[in-house]
Amino acid sequence: MNNILTLSKLKKERAGCCPHCGEIVFKTQPTGWSKSVQGKYIFSIGGDTIGGVWQKLTDEQKTPNAFYYDFNVGCCRFCFESFFAVGFYFINHNDESGYDIERTDIGSYLLLNEEMGEPDNYIVSQSVYADIPSNWVMSVFKTPYGNMYKHTIGLIDSERLNEDGDILLRLFDSLKLIQAESNKD
Repeated sequence: MNNILTLSKLKKERAGCCPHCGEIVFKTQPTGWSKSVQGKYIFSIGGDTIGGVWQKLTDEQKTPNAFYYDFNVGCCRFCFESFFAVGFYFINHNDESGYDIERTDIGSYLLLNEEMGEPDNYIVSQSVYADIPSNWVMSVFKTPYGNMYKHTIGLIDSERLNEDGDILLRLFDSLKLIQAESNKD
C-alpha cells in the first residue's frame, strides 16, 4: 500500500497558529512537549472520544489494537474563536486481554496517564485532502510496549471539521503505516 503521508524530523521550532486569526497558539521544539503560548493549556475547553469510528473500521484496521483517538477543543485568547484537533495515539502492539484498550496497562500510555520521557517530534505531511491540514506534529514516546506515536492533527476551524470521525477515517490506514516506517529510524 502506498502511504499518502510523509514524515520528516522536526529540526527547528514550529508554531501552531489559530486557524481564524493566525496568532500563535503553541510552539513545538524538536524534542519535548508542545507548549502553549496563550495560557496554561493548548486545549483549554476540553476533549472527548470520537464516536462511531470503531464500528466503521474493518477487522484488519482494528489490529494491532493499541490505538486511541480523540477530539480536542481550545480557544484563541486573541480572537476568542474555537479551534480543534484530532488526536491519534498508536503503539504497534496487539492487546489480547479482551478488555477495552483504555482499561489495560498499554492503555495507560495511550491516555498519557503514565510517565514517559520527552518525545522526539516529527512533521507529518499530506497533500491529498484539502479539508485536512497539510502538516501536523507527531510526537514519538518510548514505552515498554515500543514507540507510541501521538498525532495532533490540527489546528482546524469548525467549518472544516465534523465530529463523526471523517478526518480520522480517511487517514487511518496511512497513520498506522507511517508508524511502522518511522520505527525503522
